[in-house]
Amino acid sequence: MFLLSRNEHHIYLDFGGYYTKVAYLTKQGSNLKVQKCVLEPTPDECLSEEAPTDPLRIKEFLFKTLKQFTPSVRKEAEYHLISPDPHTLIKKLHLPKPLPKDLNQQMGFEAAQYAPYPIEDAVVDFTRVDDDPFFRNTLDEKEAQMLLTITKNTSIRPWITLFEEMDTPLSSVVPGSVGLLNFGLHLLRSHQAHDQLALVHIGDRSTLMLYISQDLIRFYYEPCGLLDCITQATKQCHLTLQEGRYFATHLSQKDIPELFVSCFYNGLSRFTEDITARLLKLCPQQEDKKTRVLVSGGACCVSELTQLVGRAPELTVDLLTPESYTSHLTFATPGIQNTVFTFFPSLLGLTGKTTS
Repeated sequence: MFLLSRNEHHIYLDFGGYYTKVAYLTKQGSNLKVQKCVLEPTPDECLSEEAPTDPLRIKEFLFKTLKQFTPSVRKEAEYHLISPDPHTLIKKLHLPKPLPKDLNQQMGFEAAQYAPYPIEDAVVDFTRVDDDPFFRNTLDEKEAQMLLTITKNTSIRPWITLFEEMDTPLSSVVPGSVGLLNFGLHLLRSHQAHDQLALVHIGDRSTLMLYISQDLIRFYYEPCGLLDCITQATKQCHLTLQEGRYFATHLSQKDIPELFVSCFYNGLSRFTEDITARLLKLCPQQEDKKTRVLVSGGACCVSELTQLVGRAPELTVDLLTPESYTSHLTFATPGIQNTVFTFFPSLLGLTGKTTS
């Protein structure tokens, strides 16, 4: 992970959603500064849930995207990829204290019990969630709470090979859900004064839900996002995906086909109903108490989504803003902060991660 590297220059790539997202960070000691962010619409033929479907086209696209950074940065930087991860499994574990000195080995043993495929084919990561003042006084002092993530590495290896062929070998590859999970935990802790709090993060290709209180953590992750609504509407209207993505992000314009708007909102409504139903199951209901739901995500139409989720009387819904998240990152310009918060939640989660 680049937090442990002594290299000064780091390029972070999040590939495969509506946008390909690239961030350039500099590191001095323990301080990280975001110098530049690049958002490029991902070509239709490069969209894939797993292995690269068109390696040659992806290389051309990435070469063009990375040219927006200076040659010296491209040469000196370490490259880090947030990978698509449709095969990620997340488990909550309770481990007896004191924790073993070789915690990585212990978590490897734990992962082997839960992985639905040979552990040799898995990438394992974990986060300790009770190592925080918010939890320390409320959980069993004899146990530690861990969130374990297991990802099938066959969805990662093709990306490693692709970057090696580009002469930009990857220094690290992290499943997208790992970054999102840490982002959600950090964000909810910063709003911990509320009795019942939940987070819904809607991305292009993933949905993360977290519920947190002083004695309970629940989560739900699914590799499905608003891009699925766009894709379905596009097929129904016999459009290209590029046209559908443009229409979905410009719904207020008068020249958008009415049929597309209708199909898209029908899909969005079904998507929201499913999110709301899962959210109500995730959050334990208490009499005369509502759960405050924070909604975040860079996917299109998130404001409409907030209104739809807010129809549930048991929930109060707020759309998150960059000011509502305290990050230890610094930014070269004020505008970058908003871009990072909206489009790079995994980066915020990973750079703020504490694994004990």
